[in-house]
Amino acid sequence: MREFEEILKEAIDLSLDEVFGKDTAKAVRFYVDTSIALKDISYYEKVLRGIFLDGADLIIDKIGKNLSKRINFEWKKGMSLKEVVELAKKFFSQQS
Repeated sequence: MREFEEILKEAIDLSLDEVFGKDTAKAVRFYVDTSIALKDISYYEKVLRGIFLDGADLIIDKIGKNLSKRINFEWKKGMSLKEVVELAKKFFSQQS
């Protein structure tokens, strides 16, 4: 499952870059380390929501969009980050 974790990390990093720009995304990653998402996706979402409130929805939707491009699954806007990641994992394991 290591390969999936790499894809997830890349999708999160790309999403942060797209939402905030590279410099600000770097600062966001300092406060909300992407490696947290690899250990506990629900906690990562909770931290995002604690900092960005409703703006976290934009970040989560970007992550879903970027994951779906890499793994080729259909996500729906408004899904929780945990739902997106579980769906992505399911499709990833079917492709492997």
